[in-house]
Amino acid sequence: MQGPTLVVSHPPHGEVDVAAAAPLLGLAPADLRLKMHYQVPEIWIAEEDVVTANAVANGLSQTGFSAVMIPGAALAEIPDRAVVPFFNFEADGLALEAVSPFTLPYELPLIAVWFSARVEEVKHALPASFLDVYAVVNTTLRRWTFLHAETGFAGLRGRVTASFSANVKVLATELVNRFPKARIDQRLVNMQVRRRVGLPPPRVQRRGYSFATTALHELLETIKPGLSGIEHQELASRLAFLTMAAS
Repeated sequence: MQGPTLVVSHPPHGEVDVAAAAPLLGLAPADLRLKMHYQVPEIWIAEEDVVTANAVANGLSQTGFSAVMIPGAALAEIPDRAVVPFFNFEADGLALEAVSPFTLPYELPLIAVWFSARVEEVKHALPASFLDVYAVVNTTLRRWTFLHAETGFAGLRGRVTASFSANVKVLATELVNRFPKARIDQRLVNMQVRRRVGLPPPRVQRRGYSFATTALHELLETIKPGLSGIEHQELASRLAFLTMAAS
């Protein structure tokens, strides 16, 4: 089953014609302006009809917004993380010492999504920073995660520091230097993470699927039962990868 087709924001955007774009998203101009400056990809529209989704995506593009179409099924098919405790740059590729050790050949295209949470005065602990590396290996999508407090950076040799952020910055530079087809997505750096507190209360429905809303909960359950339990940073990483891959 194909499921809905998603129209997902792909910031940064151009100069937006607010008056023309607002009706396409069913938003008031004030709400639309918030989306103009939001740098994290998010689902804007879900349509059962691909033709309708394409018309909306094209209409948004004409107003200055950057958006891409993604099959809803693709969101559910993203593999679970394989956390990388150790890694090393070898002559033929990046050796990843995960649950299933693998050497990622340098000629493969890859997309790396870097996440770190915005530091705020909150009672909750901040989610761990990470770098998700996505690559298609023999027609199968794989994902490896360099995770704060779990990944060792001895593979950087003399450039290791006590800072996870500094280590990831060096790692990202190495990926770009060694993988000619590597792309690094930093839109999730300093991301404000939204938290879910139970099922959102009923509200007036509008077009748009911000995190922790009833509309998004119901949409994700339609795509795959249980997907609605996904955390904000996990959803953002998946959408960041899918928008980069589609562009």
